[in-house]
Amino acid sequence: MNLHPTIVNITIFVLAAGILLELLYFFTKNLQFKKYGGILMIAGAVFASFSVFSGLRAFSIVEIPREALPTVETHRVSGLITLALIAVAMVLRFAAGRIRTLEKPLRWLYAAMLIAIAAMLFRTGSIGGDMAYKYQLRHDEPAKTPAQKPGFDE
Repeated sequence: MNLHPTIVNITIFVLAAGILLELLYFFTKNLQFKKYGGILMIAGAVFASFSVFSGLRAFSIVEIPREALPTVETHRVSGLITLALIAVAMVLRFAAGRIRTLEKPLRWLYAAMLIAIAAMLFRTGSIGGDMAYKYQLRHDEPAKTPAQKPGFDE
């Protein structure tokens, strides 16, 4: 059984909440936002690691139609980029607190990284959702023929 779709939804929620709290701290300096934002970002990084690794595993256990392969590859690369951005952001977050002379520039860079992570999270999730809808790629059953859009447009 492929756990990727389940893990990825938890990841998106935890990271979105963490990013929101971290950005709120950046603008308000409320230490509660920093504390809980940091906890959620660490948890999000762990969940993101599981999401990426479960997605890489899913590639070998889910039957993927040939026409879906380019989309799957784009989703895979987007997931890896998102995970790399999260890792760099976590290093920046902790470096900003340790290197006082660089604290302010690193905090601005960290805020920019959070926005980039949110954008990549949205992009990767959108591609994954499109794959599930368009190609009927599910976590517990083989792929079906491509789905048709609802007839609302006609």
